[in-house]
Amino acid sequence: MTAVTVANKPFLIFGGLFFGVTGGAGILISQYFGARDEEQCQGIFALQLIVGLVLSLAFGALLRAIPGQIMRIFVEDARTIELGVQYLR
Repeated sequence: MTAVTVANKPFLIFGGLFFGVTGGAGILISQYFGARDEEQCQGIFALQLIVGLVLSLAFGALLRAIPGQIMRIFVEDARTIELGVQYLR
């Protein structure tokens, strides 16, 4: 149970970052939409999609490439890391 909890911490961090990016972009889009500037709305939306995709790919690649090292940030126990890596894969 502990290994699963620790393995999910990177996803929690990713969720927070993704929520921040999309929330901030949503606020900007609503401001430009209110000003009837559709070109800026589309530009910010496209940027939001690109940043979200880059974040997703970066987190996915890191968790795929070095899951043990990432889990060591959160816990020291070797058995918990081993089980967490199995869960991530």
